[in-house]
Amino acid sequence: FDLYLPPASWDSLVATAEEEIYVEAEACFEGRGLGRVGLRFKGSYGSLYECADSLGEGECRKLSMKIKFNEYVEEQRFFGLKRLNFNANRFDDSRIKERLAYDLFRAMGIVTPRAAWAVLRVNDESLGLFGMVEQVDGRFTADRWPDNPDGNLYKEAWPAETSEAYLIEQLRTNEEIPDVSAFFAFAEAMSAAPLDELRETLGRFGDLNQLARFLAVEDAVASYDGIKAAEYFYT
Repeated sequence: FDLYLPPASWDSLVATAEEEIYVEAEACFEGRGLGRVGLRFKGSYGSLYECADSLGEGECRKLSMKIKFNEYVEEQRFFGLKRLNFNANRFDDSRIKERLAYDLFRAMGIVTPRAAWAVLRVNDESLGLFGMVEQVDGRFTADRWPDNPDGNLYKEAWPAETSEAYLIEQLRTNEEIPDVSAFFAFAEAMSAAPLDELRETLGRFGDLNQLARFLAVEDAVASYDGIKAAEYFYT
């Protein structure tokens, strides 16, 4: 991917990386013009906040990025996608672990975003190799669950939280007319269940076999940013 933007805009983007604000850029893919897109850094705590001040040094040689194809042209898509993620793979010099992990999840029957690799260039200067990952959003859910394309998608919604406002904030689909009653019922049931009834309660709301497969893969790949890792922050 080639991205072109005024040098002052790029310098401003780098200086304000932690704010994760889109700037306008012209994009090309394999020499084919894509038009105007939104470009920003991404990563939050794991790969952005700790690196923004040391960009270009040590393990923070580059930052993860996101392209939003419809930021300035509403109906613009890239092979049907609104967004693409480009991960810097801060902790993986091989640049292959993320892709292999996604392949393993998929082999175990877990719905998984597509992943590959891409070289990003900004104003003809290469930023190097990135892990290119499909955005998990409404297009993703409609493709993977065609029989239920309008279901709710949440980002990091934890059943320990039973606030309706919190659940709406984590919602990534159906934001215009949010209905979080199903997750709210799940969160209330889990919060009220005695310790010895947690597994049975969870089984009423989800597929325990699929969850077991997911956790097995997450454990096997030593994920540092998943459910098992999160328990250290929430317990």
